[in-house]
Amino acid sequence: MPDPERPPASWALTEAGRTAAASLKGLLPELVFSSPEAKAMQTARQLTHLEVTAVEEFREHRADKMAWISSDDFAISVERYFSDRENRVWGDSHAETAARFRAGLSQIASRLDGAARCTVVSHGRILCSFLGNLSGTSGYELWKLLTMPTVIKLAVEDETMRIEAISYFH
Repeated sequence: MPDPERPPASWALTEAGRTAAASLKGLLPELVFSSPEAKAMQTARQLTHLEVTAVEEFREHRADKMAWISSDDFAISVERYFSDRENRVWGDSHAETAARFRAGLSQIASRLDGAARCTVVSHGRILCSFLGNLSGTSGYELWKLLTMPTVIKLAVEDETMRIEAISYFH
């Protein structure tokens, strides 16, 4: 839950967030990797009864200390972040977060040990940076469409990745 007294990486899920995540239990592959941020790990743990593996590369941004900003300023900052691939709005640029997410996917691909599918729990801006990079767009239009939770199905073969489906849950 957003708390102006604490950094965003430590925010917990709201009750509505826990309920939304729990609604996906059993629908996704059981092998689960997650951003180490609190709300992502809480979401991941709602999806499975098995161990969740934290992957640093799926963290939203590396800015540990962010000042609280209004919803309007946040929206302006997000637009600025997506408008320039090198703009460091929250510590990492759009290009850096996309590359970091891809590196995380490559890292877990080596751990799958023959498993065909897994679930990755991460955050909207880093996911949209990666998917925008993958599709040749900024990712901003996709970010504006996100709901919580959103499930994005990727097909990965060797180093080739493509978006198969995006499902929005309400």
